[in-house]
Amino acid sequence: MEARQFRPAAAGDRAAVWALWSACAADERCLWNADYPTEAYLKQDLGNGWLHVLLEDGRLIGAVTLMPPGTVERQGFPFAEAEPIAELTRLCVQPPLWRRGVGGALLALTEAYTASGGARAIHLLCDVRNAPALALFARSGYREVCRASLYGDRFSVREKLLTNVRAL
Repeated sequence: MEARQFRPAAAGDRAAVWALWSACAADERCLWNADYPTEAYLKQDLGNGWLHVLLEDGRLIGAVTLMPPGTVERQGFPFAEAEPIAELTRLCVQPPLWRRGVGGALLALTEAYTASGGARAIHLLCDVRNAPALALFARSGYREVCRASLYGDRFSVREKLLTNVRAL
């Protein structure tokens, strides 16, 4: 059995996270590209303590960014009344591990971590072309509150209330 660890990213994780993001962007199944995400996002995520990593036997296999509310909420989407809120973005796993349950495990750990910190809901944007992610979020209880055009793309705006999530 592999030992998995979910924790806030440290400065020493920077190269491994960048390699993960780059591997995802290089995979033809991924909607990321050379323009997104950038090293500036990585620097911001690390500097603000928003980036979290999933390790398996000490090897980085996934990452996720948990931001405080702001960008998504300012758009005026019809979210439920629940505060505090976390914004989830840049959830990714190593491409060879896609469709093996790692994304679902990373999402569940992210939810438990967020709930243990007091958040009552998670908000996110998911590109409408990203069928695997949309299916993952639907299976995990994220409801679509609307569709939106932002940043030149179409997104499914989603929310999950964390009332039944078991804290870590």
